[in-house]
Amino acid sequence: MKTIFLILLITITINTNAQKFYKDKTATLNAIKEKGYTCAQDQKNPSIYWYKRFDSYGQSMVQLTFENNYLRKAVVAQLNASETLDRMKDIYKTISSEEALNFELYKGQATNTQYYSGKALYQISNDQSTRDFLFVIIPLD
Repeated sequence: MKTIFLILLITITINTNAQKFYKDKTATLNAIKEKGYTCAQDQKNPSIYWYKRFDSYGQSMVQLTFENNYLRKAVVAQLNASETLDRMKDIYKTISSEEALNFELYKGQATNTQYYSGKALYQISNDQSTRDFLFVIIPLD
């Protein structure tokens, strides 16, 4: 019984942390709406959308870039470096051993993670101009 409860607790924790993005623009925007967030289209560039979200890793601002109705990049900006590292740790826990061997310290490719449905490059970096820590997802499929 304790094992079932533990598995359920881990599943709930992973689901509350993750905001899954999809290759298709409509599927991505619908998934965001289902989580209770509202996306705003950038006034200067209509292929860019923004939204603010809250999860167990804190508050973040998300920028989504689309091209021809396909997601080209998702950037999650956080104020704390540990939050981006925690997101990368989430990915590392679920990737295959082959993918893990090809991961570098701050970037790597993974398939079907809790953050993106499909193959993507994940990387973390620091934006010196804004002092934000960035968790970047670049779809590869």
